[in-house]
Amino acid sequence: MTFRRRLGVLAALASGLLVAGLLLSAPAFAWHATLSDVHTRCPSNPHPGQTRVTFTITPFETGHQGRIVAGYKIDDNAVQKVPDGGLFNRAGMPQDTFGPADESLELHFFVPSPSESGSKITVIVATIFEDLPKGEHQPKPESATVNLVVCNGEGGGTTTTTVAPSTTEAPTTTEAPTTTAAPTSTNEAPATTAAPTTTAGAIGGVTTTSSSGGGSLPFTGSNPVPMLIGAIVLLLGGGGLLLAGRLRARQVK
Repeated sequence: MTFRRRLGVLAALASGLLVAGLLLSAPAFAWHATLSDVHTRCPSNPHPGQTRVTFTITPFETGHQGRIVAGYKIDDNAVQKVPDGGLFNRAGMPQDTFGPADESLELHFFVPSPSESGSKITVIVATIFEDLPKGEHQPKPESATVNLVVCNGEGGGTTTTTVAPSTTEAPTTTEAPTTTAAPTSTNEAPATTAAPTTTAGAIGGVTTTSSSGGGSLPFTGSNPVPMLIGAIVLLLGGGGLLLAGRLRARQVK
């Protein structure tokens, strides 16, 4: 094998190894949070004409902080944003933020109870990370649809079965996250008396649309598969040329 050909083989091998190293060192998935355990029930402390909607949101890992923005759609009506101060934790305290120590959050809000059974509610939750690295995208909102129970103010009620959550379309805009201070009241969450009046489809700084199937995690950047294939081809090609050169050298001897 000539000196020039050996240089070409070494260049091909180096290029393949460099591309493969970049692919292996890059993060495979964007930051995300998982929506689960979505259900509705009548409040144990009666809220006349109100149904309690509960969900759990789990960041992809601990050690981060941010806020939660929630919305909902009942049947074919427009999407409504849960008003500021309308999300409550398990203790009944208003909460729409999470911190580095939070593995998951169980939150709930109240909606007007339907007059008849058969209605469904789609819960839409956007997780906004305050410490998102530069160049990363905020996660797509997650959504799930469940049955909406009828509450007559007597309390109790059965829990509905959760439909598998799906990922909504990518948000078009994000706003700078803010942190809200927790109030000192220990009473159970107050009942809302009217649906929020925010623009349909807007969940905080995140614009949502109808949910789509799938539920796969969003990728960042371009698709790495073609680059990986190219790296493998370069490696195989360089190795093949190197092996062929050695075989020819042995035959000459």
